[in-house]
Amino acid sequence: MTHVNIGKVHPDAYRAMEALAEQAAADAREAGLAPTLIELVNCPARPRHRRRRCAHG
Repeated sequence: MTHVNIGKVHPDAYRAMEALAEQAAADAREAGLAPTLIELVNCPARPRHRRRRCAHG
C-alpha cells in the first residue's frame, strides 16, 4: 500500500479538514465535554497526529 501525503497532494482540502477538526474541538469544549472525549473523537480526523497522540493508531 502506498502512503499518500494528503497535505502535499491536496493542501487546500487538508487545511479545510484541519480547520473543521479544530472548530469541532472548540465547540465541544464550549459545550463542556471532557478533553479526553474530545481527543478520542478527533483522533480519526487528524491522520498526521495519529501515531503520536492516539492510542489506537
